[in-house]
Amino acid sequence: MIGEASGAAGPRRRRSERLILRTPAVVTGLAGAVTSKMEAVDLSRGGAFLAGDLTVASGEPIEVSLLLPTRAFTLPARVVWARSSQRARESEREPGIGVRFEPLPTADRARLDELLVMAQHCAPGATDAARLFEEADLGSAVAAAQSAQRRLARGTERLSMPRRVIGIDLGTTYTSVAAAVANRVQILTWPDGSRAIPSVVGFSAPGRAVVGAEARARQLRDPRRVVTAAKRLLGRSPDDPELAAYLAQAPFDRAAGPDGNLVVEMWGEAYATPQLCAYLLEAARANAERVLGQAVDRAVVTVPVSFSAERIQLMRRAGQLARLEIVEVIEEPSAAALASRHTPGFGGIIGVYDFGGGTFDFSVVEATGGDFRVLTTAGDSWLGGDDLDYAVAEAASNLFWRVHGIDLRLRLVEWQHLLSSAEKAKRDLSVVDAATLFVPEVMHTPHGPQDLRIKVTRDRVEPIWAPAIERSMHTCIGALASLGLRPSDLSAIYLSGGTSYVPAVRRALAQRFKVPIRIGAPPDHAVCLGAGIHAAQLERRVQTLVDAR
Repeated sequence: MIGEASGAAGPRRRRSERLILRTPAVVTGLAGAVTSKMEAVDLSRGGAFLAGDLTVASGEPIEVSLLLPTRAFTLPARVVWARSSQRARESEREPGIGVRFEPLPTADRARLDELLVMAQHCAPGATDAARLFEEADLGSAVAAAQSAQRRLARGTERLSMPRRVIGIDLGTTYTSVAAAVANRVQILTWPDGSRAIPSVVGFSAPGRAVVGAEARARQLRDPRRVVTAAKRLLGRSPDDPELAAYLAQAPFDRAAGPDGNLVVEMWGEAYATPQLCAYLLEAARANAERVLGQAVDRAVVTVPVSFSAERIQLMRRAGQLARLEIVEVIEEPSAAALASRHTPGFGGIIGVYDFGGGTFDFSVVEATGGDFRVLTTAGDSWLGGDDLDYAVAEAASNLFWRVHGIDLRLRLVEWQHLLSSAEKAKRDLSVVDAATLFVPEVMHTPHGPQDLRIKVTRDRVEPIWAPAIERSMHTCIGALASLGLRPSDLSAIYLSGGTSYVPAVRRALAQRFKVPIRIGAPPDHAVCLGAGIHAAQLERRVQTLVDAR
């Protein structure tokens, strides 16, 4: 069944494949004799979503007439849920109702199945659908759709439907992708059910790259052939002072390329940083094609505010290597603001506090009536949640050295395990007061292998996180000062980035700014959702609401 549940039970599981099909429909309420013109959007064997304003009660029996150009096709149905106009505005969806079709006679069921076959071959291209509907009857329309599909040569399938545009958040620590699905922008899940993959690239053999969870797992076994935070390296030279601290603890081999920028060496082969980013963009593209069921070759990509024109050009080059045209590049806090613009109360002078895994950005936005204008941005390209992980791992390593005389920072595999454990502890401490750092078999003694176990609490880690959090505050104050504003001049601060879940971060913001600290879109997905919204605007050729670079 198509749709969403309005009660506490949560979303219903769909039993039938949903197909996109937009066609006029008339809904007649059997109980109250209410008739309303609507539009059938999503159609399945079990039911449909009907877009439009109609006040009906859940469970009410109705008749749905699909108004095809040559005939009307009437189906008995029952209302399962309704989305009012007010709720639609709040959730950025269309108003309408979800209906379940009642059992049909065999002949009518066959006609519905024919309609679904036709929709499957022309969705979501409304132009193609209209052309097929103009056939003499439903059966010939199905034949035309199947014939059109047979006529397509290999590699030309994309010509039968509009070119899609996806939004990609190539984050320092995680990569996610968003797109419009049935007129709603959403994060596209990966094959394992996750909504993001680690921004990690590994090489399991000469010329064979792996990304995401597989690369992260390899990092714990063979860190010399794994690169994290490839976006940080983009357009940087190996002697860049800002790279010094990162490269000092990076185990992989590197050198300067022909253009002077850094290249990494894996299995005797050199890889430029655009190639590393391209592996992640290619994974995002392939995932979008899997979910959307069609070829994708255009994308909106987000970048930190500190990205120079040269680095943006290298990002576009990475897109080309991934067989993607990057049609626009937008700054991450601008994307986060776009994702939250319809949140109730979003108005006035807004601060967007974007504390990601590897970068920190802050934007001041003037918002009116759902639109907004970015007044200024500021960023710290070497501040992120990774710094919190590193601080905890450093403290644990120092404690272990004092007790056992072993410096874990000199043990590549054990150090990667400790960093991974520190990240997990940081996430745990966002919801509980205590967590455990655990590294198995960190050393071997005459009595056998010994594990590392250290209990950490918020009280113990927040003081070592304070300098990084304070750095973010200085960036915010500087951005406001450039406009002649004080912290109290903001109407609210909206959170973005996974690190903004840390309670110490939210507490510091509230104490320093003394304005409401709010969540619009989920912070860890706000940037990607904003990129997806902008991509949908470009795809449908409507006016955009965000400054692109």
